Amino acid sequence: MRTKRWYMGVVRAYDDADGTYSIDYDDGKSEEGVAAQHVQGLRLHLSSNSTGYKNVVKESSGRFGAKHQVDGRSVYIGAFDTAVEAAVAYARTVGEYQPPAVATEAEGLRLHLSSRSNTGYSGVCKNRPSGRYEARRRVDGKDVYIGSFGTAVEAAVAYARSHDILFSVCKSLVDGHESALGMASPRRELVPADEDEMNGLMDEDIKALEHSRSKLRRQLGLCALVVLAGVGIVLHGSLSEAASPATLRLATWNIAAINNNPFEYWITHSDPDYNTLMADAFVDAPAERDVPVEEVFSESRWQERIGAQCCRAELKALMAAEGWDVDGTEARWHEDFRAHHTYTLALPQDRSIGEKRLASMPDRVTNTIHTRGGSVSCRPTVINCYEGDLGSGDKWWVEWKQFMFATQLATGDGDSKTRPAAMLKPIKRAKYPAVSAEEEAMSLPLQTLSQAIFDAILVHIVNSVSPSGRWQQLRQEMCDALNRHKDTRTLEILQQTYGTTDAVFLQEAAASFRTSAAKRLGGRYIVAAPSTLDTSRDQNSLLLLRRDLFLEASLVDRTEEVMKTFDRNVPVAPGDLFVLQVDDTLGRPYLLASFHGDTNGLATIPVLEAVTALAARMPERRLIFGLDANTYEHEAPGKQDVLGFARAYVAKGLTSCWGDTPDPTNHTTYNARTYLQAQLQKAAKQSETAAKGDKNPKDFLLFSPASFTVRSTTKDNTGERRYVEDMVFPTLQFPSDHGVLSTTLEVQPPRLSRYLRPSLLHR
Repeated sequence: MRTKRWYMGVVRAYDDADGTYSIDYDDGKSEEGVAAQHVQGLRLHLSSNSTGYKNVVKESSGRFGAKHQVDGRSVYIGAFDTAVEAAVAYARTVGEYQPPAVATEAEGLRLHLSSRSNTGYSGVCKNRPSGRYEARRRVDGKDVYIGSFGTAVEAAVAYARSHDILFSVCKSLVDGHESALGMASPRRELVPADEDEMNGLMDEDIKALEHSRSKLRRQLGLCALVVLAGVGIVLHGSLSEAASPATLRLATWNIAAINNNPFEYWITHSDPDYNTLMADAFVDAPAERDVPVEEVFSESRWQERIGAQCCRAELKALMAAEGWDVDGTEARWHEDFRAHHTYTLALPQDRSIGEKRLASMPDRVTNTIHTRGGSVSCRPTVINCYEGDLGSGDKWWVEWKQFMFATQLATGDGDSKTRPAAMLKPIKRAKYPAVSAEEEAMSLPLQTLSQAIFDAILVHIVNSVSPSGRWQQLRQEMCDALNRHKDTRTLEILQQTYGTTDAVFLQEAAASFRTSAAKRLGGRYIVAAPSTLDTSRDQNSLLLLRRDLFLEASLVDRTEEVMKTFDRNVPVAPGDLFVLQVDDTLGRPYLLASFHGDTNGLATIPVLEAVTALAARMPERRLIFGLDANTYEHEAPGKQDVLGFARAYVAKGLTSCWGDTPDPTNHTTYNARTYLQAQLQKAAKQSETAAKGDKNPKDFLLFSPASFTVRSTTKDNTGERRYVEDMVFPTLQFPSDHGVLSTTLEVQPPRLSRYLRPSLLHR
């Protein structure tokens, strides 16, 4: 099979009158001949094939055939005695050749023109699948790839620059080589004894000279390949960047995992009924609403009144049927729970309920259970999106006991089913020291009783505060905004407000969100995810990359390479980190990372160190790191403060969109838990949201100051590129408890030292 030869050279002379030409090629050869381009007044289509003309071939008969393409089909024009006649027929069929309009100079360089290249430039060809222009040259008989570029001129500049650099380096080597020869072989005075001796000496010197020249040629060839390899990388990025937009638009956003409890966090709500429901008076002055627990969950009256007022005795029988030892739980009921008032037990006066996880642990398991087929099953309670009627304790109890002890749910693989009560796990004292050894032994029935009491109290409270049932309407509205349609609203913000962003770093995204994002944003963005998604916690870091800027074929997942460096002391869970290698269409190589830190931010610096260590092994790649660092305004034991984090990233040679020293009061989160959730020790009244809530500077974009400078940075907690200070969020319009961070970076030109090893630079 004949290999097509790339003709790369400079036309030294061409005569339009008779078509004679002289070309010097880059491989050292030259050519003279007659192009016959103006035969019969036509300008013919030249080619690098064996006939010298496009779509003209020599047939087995010895004649020359011409053909052309019509609607993707090859159409035969005819056979002719000479190649010129065939070329004339082709030109008459498709129209005469129109030479490309080419620039002779660019960026202070003289470009290498070619009459045989369809781009008009030596060493430049168009890659038809991608539509981009590639620059190549031959060195020491080898085809060296320089780079891929958006225009023919950019590629021609890269070719010309590589030619000048190669010439300069090789000239230096030649000069040094000749100097070395002069030193190593000083001219000596020859005194021949006879003719044979003289011939022998001459042969010796000639052999030495030929050996030296051969060595020089090998060195020049090796030098050319090494230099062009480095220059090709640099020009591939720097020249294309010079002609590209000088900015990169980025955003990072912890979209927050879907919260099953719409009441868990304070939200900014315009409906006065919500504020009435959650008002401080409800907490501080419950008045007649604060009744003993036994009136809501009574044993003595259970036969007289059905439902929440009487359910404990029935619950005892249901728990015994599970095979649990309920004697200790029975004693706890009589000695502890029944004497409490509803508000005392449900509010922070009794912090032990929260510290021991007696209500929050079973709530975590049974609040919202994902079943096979993608559906969910909700425990009948105030603090999730249960769609049934909870307008009274009677209605609640009938549904609650049925759900916990009778409903069969398909939750795993295969055909097996289980009941929610059977899904509960013992509470270990080793993990929760507030739990006594006795409580650990009976933790299954004890947590079930605690959960039932807690749910009964919540039903009592909300129906007391909102007897009209308005609270149920509010809950469904909040479930629609913050749960059922949360992904839809999140995608609306990304599409409508941040649709021109080049790269978006996302955290805490469910696997289902990735699917939805691919459907809604896939035409504009590559939706990149780790090769292995976390489907248990369902909180994953993702990247959205503009398709017209980044090359999907260049994606390489580097996450596992970083994850395997962590020991057990680094609290990084699957899905928290995503590290991606990618190139853009301008030839710029990147290393991108998206990360969601643990609650206290203790994993943030170890992850930073691991990611920068990987980046150090890939110096040609520009690192950009978008993350929810989970850092805090104030330094405190067991929590990562923001200034300590800043010192860490500066020590690694990075800066942030907030600079080297971020303002600790520049918050990107502001949320606080209500009392309508199971972790009561973390609850805050509305007046305490700033003091007891999470109001901290957590979100960052990190990068090298040698690669980028910040042009602008904004934050957003409205979905409209606005940030309202001192406003708790999420809101019904903005479904996350983290603001969107948006930064425009100015791209700095790369330095040669980033691409070549020190050993090459100092030879």
